[in-house]
Amino acid sequence: EKLINDINIINNYANFTTSWPTVGNKIISVNGTNINGITNTVSWTITVLNQTTLSACGILNRTNSIYILNSSVSSNGTCFTIGANNVTLDGQGKNVNYSKTTTGYGISDTGGYDNINVRNLSLNQQNAAVTNAHGIYLSNVINSRADNINITTKNNAEGIYLTSSNSNILSNINIKTSSTGAYGIYLTSSSSNTFAGCNITTAGSNGDGIYLTSSSNSNSFSGCNVTTTGGNGDGIYLAASNYNIYSVLDILTSGSGANGFWIDTNGNYNNFSNMNILAAASGIRVNSANSNIVKDGSIVSRSANDYYLQNS
Repeated sequence: EKLINDINIINNYANFTTSWPTVGNKIISVNGTNINGITNTVSWTITVLNQTTLSACGILNRTNSIYILNSSVSSNGTCFTIGANNVTLDGQGKNVNYSKTTTGYGISDTGGYDNINVRNLSLNQQNAAVTNAHGIYLSNVINSRADNINITTKNNAEGIYLTSSNSNILSNINIKTSSTGAYGIYLTSSSSNTFAGCNITTAGSNGDGIYLTSSSNSNSFSGCNVTTTGGNGDGIYLAASNYNIYSVLDILTSGSGANGFWIDTNGNYNNFSNMNILAAASGIRVNSANSNIVKDGSIVSRSANDYYLQNS
């Protein structure tokens, strides 16, 4: 017996296919009875989306829609702006070239639209004279995803910038930044986000690989490789952020004064495991922080201490 949108269908299926003429959330419930007469019902919610083909940058403002990019695109400023909930952008491996003349972003969701899915594309900042042109910029966004994204930024621009954004999943992300103060991933007031499979390379001075601040708590990073080559470019920098989890990390810092981890003021109760750190300065530097856990890994410092504790 099958219950589809409150309509009983009594039959037995090895496979079942259906479709709907309208978009929105649909519910499929399957009721089964085993040989002992025990029954159980399993339900799924399926979101039916509109599909639109894109060949230019613009605003993605149709709720419950999937946008398919069929060619590489360019923009003087921001390329794609999210303007609705439940939007999917599938880049199909195409290039998104942005900020040719003015500050903009590859993907921008600053209106707080949720349940966004961005996948399979490359974001490339074009003009090195333009500042703060982040690859992905999310503000007040929850329950969204980014997967299989390549990001290249230039002048003081982050690969991924999250502010007040929570419970998002970002996976298989490759980021390259090249200028002073350009971080690979930057989180401020953003919690419970998951990063899995990230490769980050920064080349500018003070270009940290991953930077968390302002109560960015309970985030998870796993399977990440972080390389920084600019002076004072730490692998991971934590300030006033707690209960974050870092596991299976490879960190290489080669610029002068660059630490593997710098746990700054009030970065407490963070957990680090299965790490390999080769740092130009301290492997792990802790300043006025408490109760962080480090285990299962190797830490090598070339010019300072494997662990440097200050006021802790």
